[in-house]
Amino acid sequence: MYLEKQPTTKKLQLDKMGWLVQQHNNGEEVILNNKLQVNLVEFASSLLSHGFYIGESELAPSSDELDSSWSDFKRTWHNLPTDTYMKDNGTYRQRRYSTMYYSAKLQQLVRKPYVPLYKSSLYNSFAGDLFRYFEMTEASLYANKHFKRALTLALKTFNRCEALLGNTTPQWFVELDQYRIVAGETTLGKPTPEGMHSDGTSYFLLMLVERHNIQGGVSSVYNSKREVIGQTTLKNPGDIMLIDDASVLHDVSDLISDSAGGHRDILHISFTNLNSTQAIQRRFGLSESELALLASDEVQSQWI
Repeated sequence: MYLEKQPTTKKLQLDKMGWLVQQHNNGEEVILNNKLQVNLVEFASSLLSHGFYIGESELAPSSDELDSSWSDFKRTWHNLPTDTYMKDNGTYRQRRYSTMYYSAKLQQLVRKPYVPLYKSSLYNSFAGDLFRYFEMTEASLYANKHFKRALTLALKTFNRCEALLGNTTPQWFVELDQYRIVAGETTLGKPTPEGMHSDGTSYFLLMLVERHNIQGGVSSVYNSKREVIGQTTLKNPGDIMLIDDASVLHDVSDLISDSAGGHRDILHISFTNLNSTQAIQRRFGLSESELALLASDEVQSQWI
């Protein structure tokens, strides 16, 4: 295998880049909801002007879907393993993680082979500079109509944003996270234990799947001066936030519950612009030498 032939130092550098150094045109295609009507003008304008968009019940299930397709959708959050990489040793976060790749030239989105999650400590003071091995999202999620709606909305919106910025053939590193934050009478749930931060990506979508027996969970968006510029509490299934992660910061207040316990389930889909060296460096925390390695012929030959 290609990576196994590299010297130790180079292998570590390449591992850090994940599947960026592997061929992109392998993996199972993800079928999108091309019939979904998206208000691209409003979404993209809000993102590029303000850094965020808040949509109440934007992707809410219909009453007919609550006990069928939505029930199947939210059930996948009931089987999330506990996140064992918490710096505070907390057990309040459960998670699954997977990656995808999108090419506008190919008009194709594919699921990628497994890679661990890696983020630089420059953008993640809580669990940065670690290879985190989370279990992958269940295959059934990709076929669910509600997941497809969320993914399609995000892709169309972020493609529109990039087109307005002059990038008409985007390539995206897409990361999929399922989060459950639990809280109880003696357990404080922390959706963002690192506090105010940036994810180190280009854009992301948050969608509330379920909010059960909790208080708190106020989502705030901040400008570069760390001033609040937007705030909401995702309360209803299908509530969303779209974030221009490169221009703003964000956090979510802690969750509290009673002795019966409660939880907050979130779908988080992140997009990193692979047409931008700056975006790649930001997301993967690459040094100049690692950027040079990524641009080298031996690595570029692995790309499409």
